[in-house]
Amino acid sequence: MGIKFTVPNLYLLVVFVMTFNAVQYWPIPGIVIISMAIGILLPFSTNKKFFSTNLVGWLFLYVLIVWLNNVAGDAYLSNTMMLLHSFMGLYVSFSLTYYVYEKGDVNLQQWVIFILIFILLWTTIATYIFDKEFPGIVRLLYRQKVKGGDEVVVIPKFFYMMGLSSYSQPHALPILIPAFVMGLRNSNAKKLIRLAMAIGLVSCMMLLYFSGASGALTVGVMILICSLLVTKGSTTKNLFRLMFVLLLFLPFILEAPFVLGLLDWLDGLVGDESFFHVKIMDIEDTIIYGDASGDVEARQGKYDKTLDAIVDNLMIGTNEGSGGHSALFDRLASLGLVGFIPLITMMILQIKYAVKHIDRQYLFYYYLGVLAAFLMITTKNIAGWDTWFFLFTALPFMVDLNSKGFPSFSKRTKKHHN
Repeated sequence: MGIKFTVPNLYLLVVFVMTFNAVQYWPIPGIVIISMAIGILLPFSTNKKFFSTNLVGWLFLYVLIVWLNNVAGDAYLSNTMMLLHSFMGLYVSFSLTYYVYEKGDVNLQQWVIFILIFILLWTTIATYIFDKEFPGIVRLLYRQKVKGGDEVVVIPKFFYMMGLSSYSQPHALPILIPAFVMGLRNSNAKKLIRLAMAIGLVSCMMLLYFSGASGALTVGVMILICSLLVTKGSTTKNLFRLMFVLLLFLPFILEAPFVLGLLDWLDGLVGDESFFHVKIMDIEDTIIYGDASGDVEARQGKYDKTLDAIVDNLMIGTNEGSGGHSALFDRLASLGLVGFIPLITMMILQIKYAVKHIDRQYLFYYYLGVLAAFLMITTKNIAGWDTWFFLFTALPFMVDLNSKGFPSFSKRTKKHHN
């Protein structure tokens, strides 16, 4: 039997191509553009009610404002392809999530997660292998500076074709950690499902480390610890549990000697040759001397520039550029409240929609993933397909499925709303 071009299969194709960095470098003419076109057209033929939702109205308003700023020569919003990937992440995530829950298509919901875990596993193995030969290759290729002496010894396209991680995808991985932890801890789930969750979690942590994304790794570890501390139950009880643990350790966290000792221990763990060594030294110098140093100073300067741009152009934003290190607040600086309000509104609407379809006993895992997303888009200037797809589709799908023990592929559920 050949592959049937059904709506679920076409959605899976779009998810596979847009999420799997390797496929985008395979010698298949127009694969990314074709996938984008399919993703855009699918709701028009099968999911027309989607366009009558308030969410879509806010999305199109946001896209219109971004496009107008792009045409006007906005320095921050000048990369058209990056904006297109960001739009696809929002649009396809919204339409796919709506389609699954309105149709009750659990099979599609599960296949999205299993394909994602396969992609993470493949990418992790490839990245681990290449990093052994070229330490720090993910970050270095991102900067186009992989050299041996004065000669370029690697071709970026080859490594990406084989599955090397992009630099942007690991920055979205902290979003998925709570859902993987939840699935791994679910003693009622089948062993194969728990193994898949373990593979997903280990892949996330390894990619965070080998990407050299220190900020994402820090958020990932923090979210991992929080996920291990929470349990099935009310959101209020889990929140109080985390607050109690935080208050318990707060006296130690506020003590410079304790923090410096912890940083020294981490530095010894990663080694002097690691990219993280420089980051740790910058943080230690900042703590010891009381002034921002090295990379800390550079980031502080970018955040200050963004803040100044917001204060000076709060309503309509500025086309002259911002600090460029906070996807959320740089958008506020460039678009002003005129464009920022539609962005925040549609994010809140989609989060509320997801909450309606998740068992309240497991909602705190979902909220931790949302927290991870906001921490990343606040501190990093990376918010493309992976960020939006993980936040608005993969996270709610996985938490929802884990709460049900991943129903059989032969079953289909009815529409349900709490």
